[in-house]
Amino acid sequence: MNPIDTGFSCPIPGKGEDPWMSSLVARCAQLAMLLEVSASPKPGNVDKEHNYPDTCFEHFVASSVSVYPVLELAARSSSGIGTLIRSAVRESSAWQQGEIPISVHFCC
Repeated sequence: MNPIDTGFSCPIPGKGEDPWMSSLVARCAQLAMLLEVSASPKPGNVDKEHNYPDTCFEHFVASSVSVYPVLELAARSSSGIGTLIRSAVRESSAWQQGEIPISVHFCC
């Protein structure tokens, strides 16, 4: 897929060219994480009205906020993101003590 031919009306700058753009991408990703956990009801999932014994809504909110610096680095990165995902997990874990599976919050 060619990112220039996506149908968007504005050009997509190359990675690392515009610090404002990487900040915007990171904020959009952060907002998506916050909106996803705020949606309710979600049968079988954590939301603002349903928690698990070891994971609650506040864990997801803290995680979403704490990973912003890593999301911005990922938006600027021209290499793989594996190390950045590991950094995001570490940053998230430093700000909350819930048992949030990585596949739930960062990859989906």
